[in-house]
Amino acid sequence: MQSSPKNTFMYHYMDTFRMGFPIIIARTSILIMVTIDAIMTGWAGPDQLAYLGIGLAPVIALMVIFIGALNATVVLASQSIGANERHKVGSIWYSAMIHSILFSIISIFLSFFFEDFFLITGQELDIAEEGARVSLVFAYGIPGMLFFVTTNLILEAMGYQKAGMYVMIFVNILNVILNGIFILSWGSFYSGGGAYEAIVISSILRWAAFFMTLIYLVYISKKNGDVFKMKKSFFDIKENMFTLKSSISKKFRKIALPMALLQGVEVIAFAAVVFIAGWFGSAALAAHHATYTVVNLIYMSAIGVAGATSIRVGVAVGQQSVSDTKRAGLMGMLVAFTITLPISVFTLINPDVIARVFFDNPEMILMTQEIIFFVGFLFIFDTLMAVSLGALRGTGDVWVPFIILSVCFWIFGIPLSYFFAITLDFGLIGLWIGIGIGIISSLLILAPRFYIISSAPIQRL
Repeated sequence: MQSSPKNTFMYHYMDTFRMGFPIIIARTSILIMVTIDAIMTGWAGPDQLAYLGIGLAPVIALMVIFIGALNATVVLASQSIGANERHKVGSIWYSAMIHSILFSIISIFLSFFFEDFFLITGQELDIAEEGARVSLVFAYGIPGMLFFVTTNLILEAMGYQKAGMYVMIFVNILNVILNGIFILSWGSFYSGGGAYEAIVISSILRWAAFFMTLIYLVYISKKNGDVFKMKKSFFDIKENMFTLKSSISKKFRKIALPMALLQGVEVIAFAAVVFIAGWFGSAALAAHHATYTVVNLIYMSAIGVAGATSIRVGVAVGQQSVSDTKRAGLMGMLVAFTITLPISVFTLINPDVIARVFFDNPEMILMTQEIIFFVGFLFIFDTLMAVSLGALRGTGDVWVPFIILSVCFWIFGIPLSYFFAITLDFGLIGLWIGIGIGIISSLLILAPRFYIISSAPIQRL
């Protein structure tokens, strides 16, 4: 008997890739905006890039942590769809939006204290002052990005993975044009700016991304006859008034809390390394931020594959299929590997090409390319770790991965970063050696854990 095409290796690989590609573009585009800001700000001078680097470190950490929490949205929605309970999706979106508002308030409130925080961590006064201006303006754009992510996650779970991709492509094109005008004086409309102007523009565009995605969600809801009960979530204010106490909200927080902590473990570790890099001066900080921007960009592509993997694993768990659950996770890792391998090889061969994107100063190029060459080795490990986390997230397993990452990064990674960079005087390379140890050790534990968990039926959330 000839096997069904849906049971073939190629089908599952391409299905993961098909689902993952638009998610990769949408996720990556979130940080492409930051990357564009970094590149075009770097052209304005290394000092401006240093301000951008220190200012973005804490607010991006907050944003990524809260985005991690919001991933509970896609877990609940995909498992509900897999269990043929589509009518719950609207309530899941509404609950996630309410929590996004709370996360936004926290982000903006904390941003008022970042200048003092920068000074406490040993940054120079001008870096602390200008970095704090960047942080505050970026924080005003965080609500727009969190609302966009929440709405887009629902669309992804519903099967409309391309919506966020198209929105973010459009927004990034606008960001390039506006940065050119307000940073580099294209057309002589503006005398030229730097880090502050870059973040004002991107913060406005994050709100624009949300409104475009919301309009599409409304359109889709009407088109499909509202099988997901989105209309009810939009208009039934009386029922949703106490949504924080609802059963769905309680489920959301049960997943969101460890996911936020899980995301926070790694992103705060990377932020801590940024502050240590600041001890070496503005030039070293600029070189580190350029490298960090590249790493983040690659990592967000991994997050895209991880998102697709979480959806496929979640649906399989909802259907109570052991074989599909395991296959979905392993295919995600394979797709991530095949995407990341050529990027890693290119980076190892051409680190100077990447460094020249950020700087035209020969000394800055040399300093940056040495670090970029080293992190090129880490891309594959970091990507596979992210997808392993995504696969485990789809099963609902979040607390144990949190403990694993906490130990690997904060017991080993960060102390070793300090040891190699400061004690042994390896400089910026030493920072990445410690981080690399944290990444690789996490992967060696998380991937086998998913394989073991997926070998038996998993109770849906």
